[in-house]
Amino acid sequence: MTFPRRPVDPIRRLATILMLLACVACVDSMPVTAEDDATARESLRGLNGLHLRVAEVSPELAARGITTDVVFAEAVLQLRQAAIPILDEQKKTAPGAPELFVEVLANLDPNFDQCSFAFRLELRQLTRLERDAKRPAAHAVTWSIGGIGEAGAQWRQILREELAYYVGRFVDAYRLANPL
Repeated sequence: MTFPRRPVDPIRRLATILMLLACVACVDSMPVTAEDDATARESLRGLNGLHLRVAEVSPELAARGITTDVVFAEAVLQLRQAAIPILDEQKKTAPGAPELFVEVLANLDPNFDQCSFAFRLELRQLTRLERDAKRPAAHAVTWSIGGIGEAGAQWRQILREELAYYVGRFVDAYRLANPL
């Protein structure tokens, strides 16, 4: 049995997407960014592991079962399955203090059981200015990926699949830079 799809207000959809784009651009932004390309992947070469940090999810998302702990656990599982070491306290002494930052943003519409969402993954590492090596190292984004989407009634499952997709893209980039 199929149910008719409820009409989506195009103005509301556009407003939601613009809001998510603004959040991705503004929240916890870094001055230096790099996308998933050959140069960015090169910054992954020689990493012996990384620290994983997940941004707090919104209370409305957490209330519906997609908590920060769930996002963390699913990312950890995928990284461990790929044999990528996850550093805890060792992060402080690992060269470059690499940190994979994961953020999930969502705007839920409970009236229609829909969700607009955005994902962002960034690898942040300590870097130095080539022109002034005496300056202290600062964290910079050396690899990143992200995207937006929309889902209907199955949004919880789709969010988890999208998380797996983006973490998988990081795993692929890591493996290209660090073959077994």
